[in-house]
Amino acid sequence: MPVAVVFTIGASLLVSLTIVPFLSGRVLVAESEHGNVFYRAMTWAIEGTYRRVLERAVARPRTTLLLAAALFAASLTLVPRIGFSLFPKAGVPQFMVRIEGAEGASLAEADGAARFVESVLSRHSEVSNVAVTVGKGRPRVYCCSSAATRSPSRRTWGS
Repeated sequence: MPVAVVFTIGASLLVSLTIVPFLSGRVLVAESEHGNVFYRAMTWAIEGTYRRVLERAVARPRTTLLLAAALFAASLTLVPRIGFSLFPKAGVPQFMVRIEGAEGASLAEADGAARFVESVLSRHSEVSNVAVTVGKGRPRVYCCSSAATRSPSRRTWGS
């Protein structure tokens, strides 16, 4: 998931630096000396709102800085409620136990170790399903299937 987020942000940056300026140069051609209708509307909105607020902020720099500091401090009080994580948790309540035996161990020894771990896990009430793979090769894993519809399973794969 983190890789997908990084690639999405990178692609967004690429589009915003290349395609958007190109298209705006083609679509937003000047209709008069004061620009097209979009430019005039944005200028009117900025002149009507932003300029007034900016003039007041520049006229009272101490009040502006105190207000900014108060807003920043108030935003920091939200961190415990919101939490701090760059990437969301996967939301899948599962974990994997990997057992590595001695080199040259037989499949029967590996199966015995896997059965032992399976028996230890099944003693915990929090564990609802156990899937075991013994041997080389990997089975298909469906991580998004509903736990309520699955029954505990055991798969043994030969080497």
